[in-house]
Amino acid sequence: MKTKKINLKKIFIFWFAAMLVLVIFYFPEDRGIVISEPDFHVPESQELYFKNIRQSHYNKRSDNESGFDIYTIRSAETDSTQKTFTFNIINNWRADEAFIRLIPMPALFSSDPDELTVVTLPANEETPNDTITLGGRSSYDHYLFAAHLYMKIINDYQFKIMDESGEFIPILDNGKHRNSVKKTLKDYFKLTGKIR
Repeated sequence: MKTKKINLKKIFIFWFAAMLVLVIFYFPEDRGIVISEPDFHVPESQELYFKNIRQSHYNKRSDNESGFDIYTIRSAETDSTQKTFTFNIINNWRADEAFIRLIPMPALFSSDPDELTVVTLPANEETPNDTITLGGRSSYDHYLFAAHLYMKIINDYQFKIMDESGEFIPILDNGKHRNSVKKTLKDYFKLTGKIR
């Protein structure tokens, strides 16, 4: 009778270990989001997660005029001579809302552009596959641009952008900066409940 208990116990431990290994190996590192109508609402559980776990990775400043908290990831590109962009997470904590905002470096655009087009290329290909367009300055436009960009980043696409001189240049090709943008977008979509 005692040997049956031990055998069942061993079988259960083996089964549990095998399931754990399968989950570790096959659980996706980056989960996509469903791009739908923007919902800027921040669930309380996600806000607590961000404030307790992820906020330490960001520089926070408060805008006195609007009362919003603005978060910039610490690993963001700070060299203003680089032709690239980064994102800020803007938290309107009074209304439980958060917005994502594209911030171009001065070397890319001298002012915040009204319109921006990024050409996407599948990994290791030279032929453009698609474009992602920032069509305006509204929160809605920035959300859609960030959502499409995030989906392409997690699928290892390469990017080119037309700068002010009309030249297409590679963008987000630096591993550290690309990961910084990816983490910012992932944190934003987690904060707004799009990634669980």
